[in-house]
Amino acid sequence: MIIARTITMALAATLGLLAGKAPQDQEGGLSWPREFTHEGYLVVIYQPQLEAFEGDRLTGRTAVSVVPPDESEPVFGAVWFDAIVETDREERTVAIEAVTIPRVRFPDATEGQSQALADVISKRATAWEAVVSLDRILTSLEMVERERAVSDDINTEPPEIRVTYVPSILVTLDGEPVLHDIENTDLQAVVNTPFTIIYDPSTAVYYLYAGQDAWFYATAVMGPWSVTDRAPEKVTALVPADTVQAEVDEEDATGNDFDIRDVHVVVVTEPTELIISDGPPEYASINGTELLYVSNSESDVFVEINSQQYYIVLTGRWYTSSSLDGPWSFIASDSLPTDFAKIPPESARGSVLSYVAGTDQAKDAVLDNSIPQTSAVKRDGTLEVTYDGDPDFEPIEGTEMAYAVNTAAQVL
Repeated sequence: MIIARTITMALAATLGLLAGKAPQDQEGGLSWPREFTHEGYLVVIYQPQLEAFEGDRLTGRTAVSVVPPDESEPVFGAVWFDAIVETDREERTVAIEAVTIPRVRFPDATEGQSQALADVISKRATAWEAVVSLDRILTSLEMVERERAVSDDINTEPPEIRVTYVPSILVTLDGEPVLHDIENTDLQAVVNTPFTIIYDPSTAVYYLYAGQDAWFYATAVMGPWSVTDRAPEKVTALVPADTVQAEVDEEDATGNDFDIRDVHVVVVTEPTELIISDGPPEYASINGTELLYVSNSESDVFVEINSQQYYIVLTGRWYTSSSLDGPWSFIASDSLPTDFAKIPPESARGSVLSYVAGTDQAKDAVLDNSIPQTSAVKRDGTLEVTYDGDPDFEPIEGTEMAYAVNTAAQVL
């Protein structure tokens, strides 16, 4: 109820401020972001993102942040609007005549609270008057179309998908290993990986630090790797206490503890995903569907009984295959078998509903994606980036950006 009151008061104040002529910049556009206080609430309205302009209707959304009284952290949300406008093509202006708020989205707000907020905003929005530049609106819409074109052109080529039946760690290299001499030693480091891999030329042995004082060794960087308790001191001394270790869950797919020294090391040089199960796959049914899922794995792997086809979702994208061993191919979420939309939300695999087109969970995920995500960054923080020679950048396909290929850091 406190959250509802916070949001209601803040957004009512927001629309109250917008009533009447809104502040504009010298180019005839509204100035953003707009910040004000009302009864102790600090409200910031960010620049709206337009979605469509057809006839006399202008639609879009805007992010809003609210800091309640006696608190320091903002609550972020999003407001969708539908405006009736009058366009003056000679003056190149657009006058906003009426506004309705079809949707409000704030974290932790119930459907009833969100509807109450939408009602409050709609009532206050009837007095929202503003004149904005037509050219600025058209420019914004052009940017929206470009973003949609980019999203439609996203590479859907599946990564390499490997299946393993034992606890494993995935060690990624950006291409073939690149070795760099370590100053004041006779050792070398593999620099095109975020993992700590040291090479000793005198013995032609690679050493991988997996964390918790666990070391693995191999005579080839691609493996096979074996655990060792006898890594040379000149190697172990190179790893400071705050070194990032290889990511591995200390529990297997069924929640059982295991020793990190027992893991299987998988080294790859291209985008790869691991499907890890605790032994051969075990299958369980999903009530109300013709679907099975792999119950002894944390990966979301399914089998449709009728077609005997496998499905897996990785970072929100679906892939399908007639075998766990592949080959896998991309499948759009709106092309999945209809039973995926019937998965009970409370079931063991209910979380995948966010990635199934047309479900309420997928719609909510789209709305939540419109809400800004923030993180605290230390302004006085520093970062030292080490390159293998001069910085070497390669273009990122489909963008105007490039990334550094001869450093373990992610530099764009």
